[in-house]
Amino acid sequence: MDIYNLTNLTNANNPLEIVQEVNTLSGGWLGSFILFTAFLLIFLVYKSSEHDTSETFVVASLLTVIISIIMTAMELLSYFVIIFPVIFFVASLIIYKTGE
Repeated sequence: MDIYNLTNLTNANNPLEIVQEVNTLSGGWLGSFILFTAFLLIFLVYKSSEHDTSETFVVASLLTVIISIIMTAMELLSYFVIIFPVIFFVASLIIYKTGE
């Protein structure tokens, strides 16, 4: 088992580089969990304002796609992970349109 120096942040010049390093050390899981947490928070906040569940899924998944694009540009997500929010958005949009 390899030993990593988890406290060496001498190459980090700003908070983004610290988060990128932590994301690298966690095997890319930090960015995925941040994205999942953002989806849950957006869903719960929008749902609390008396909207339908299908409409809430569309809004939350659209904003999650936008956040995932930004996070991919910041190198916090891989290009493979961005596929899942897009698929989820398309599926929620289809469910919303067929429910009308």
